[in-house]
Amino acid sequence: MMALVTASHTSSWLNLDSWSETYVGARWLVENVLPEKQHQSSPEHGPISQMALLASHHMIEVMLFSCLKKQIEELSLPDSEIETQIRKLDKMRFHEAFTEWEKLVPSMGCFVYDSEPYISIDRLRLRRNETIHKKSALSSLKMARSAVYTAVTASKEIYQHFNKNAAFTYEPVLKKYPLGIFPLFGEIIYPEDRHKAKTTNKGLQPTGKSG
Repeated sequence: MMALVTASHTSSWLNLDSWSETYVGARWLVENVLPEKQHQSSPEHGPISQMALLASHHMIEVMLFSCLKKQIEELSLPDSEIETQIRKLDKMRFHEAFTEWEKLVPSMGCFVYDSEPYISIDRLRLRRNETIHKKSALSSLKMARSAVYTAVTASKEIYQHFNKNAAFTYEPVLKKYPLGIFPLFGEIIYPEDRHKAKTTNKGLQPTGKSG
């Protein structure tokens, strides 16, 4: 007589939204598409690095605006005033919301803008602008990885600033799709700056004379 064999199966899934979908895509680019070393790169890897940089800024923008909207909705104000504040938020550009959000959500304590990751957030914002407007600024592999890591670090910081002592809401996503540790964007040297430094060093060759 054959023994009866039984088995059970469980499944689970993550509900992805604007932040997490962007993260999963950006992480895939830097972890699975881009090569490890710059000398291994091909022409298509430059634009892909730019895409990762733009996606990274988008993640920070989504996090900031979603946190601010939630805080406005929880203010002790009449519904009409809350709707007015949300309309004001919707009209704000990222930099304005990043630097002047206390006008909409008072008594939350300001960001420490001269410390990390806020320094890197603003530097990434400026590079994002240079990338999509006029200059189409270059992006290296290091910049792409740094941008995504900065986006995750900054998103955690912003979330926990507005949600004291709360676990980061996207921790399950980060656990399922882990990202390596990279330098923050404030530490990155841009390709054009590296080229300038090499050019300057070539022009400062020793003469063999002592002063």
